[in-house]
Amino acid sequence: MVENQIHVKVKIYSWFSGALMPGHDSALLLEEELPPGSSLRTCFSRLSARFARFEEIIYDSREDILQVQVVLTHNGKLLTGSDRMNLVLQNGDSISLIPVYAGG
Repeated sequence: MVENQIHVKVKIYSWFSGALMPGHDSALLLEEELPPGSSLRTCFSRLSARFARFEEIIYDSREDILQVQVVLTHNGKLLTGSDRMNLVLQNGDSISLIPVYAGG
């Protein structure tokens, strides 16, 4: 554990986790260490650097938008709105990335 860092849990549900890590068929739980004052944007930019397909399937850093197939929760609550990427994360926060399913 690094001093002067905040710790955020990021849960990536199964369809996304399999796309990010081929062969992975269950939810992926990541524990990210970020500088204090980091935003959701900072967290997702770091994940984009670690996972080759993160930008393609979850967060487009060039456009600063979540892909349409992503439902985002913060500490168990749905996070919506155009300014959500500015959310300043706190130590112990939990982020979930859930794929939108369609079917009938």
